[in-house]
Amino acid sequence: GINAEYGGYKNASLCFMPGANRRSRQSCVERALHPANQASEYVQQEMSNLGDRVNRCAQTCYDDIVGFSSTQTDEQKAKLEECMKACSFKAKAALPELMKRITETVKPLLPPSSQFTQGTLLSEGGPSPAP
Repeated sequence: GINAEYGGYKNASLCFMPGANRRSRQSCVERALHPANQASEYVQQEMSNLGDRVNRCAQTCYDDIVGFSSTQTDEQKAKLEECMKACSFKAKAALPELMKRITETVKPLLPPSSQFTQGTLLSEGGPSPAP
């Protein structure tokens, strides 16, 4: 479960206690890093999905405005630029919900002391300075 994984993450330094063989150390480190790896993979997937949405929107713009034409008129270029701006605005509008979903999914996987779970990585100014 998540609590056991968190315990492994929190105690990763124990993987290097004297007397542990290489295989058990490697297995211990893999277990310790599993929650962070899960979080990273999830964030990468969500960002990839967002990029795919923007790309599909841009492709639709191109198909609808330029179609199969081999050249673009100035009017088409202007319409294409406006349409693609709309795609980026849609993606930007989706960011708050995306960040909420990412936070809700990733927060339980990371230790409470991490900058992410304290909210500092999600703030406008980035990580807050150490006290």
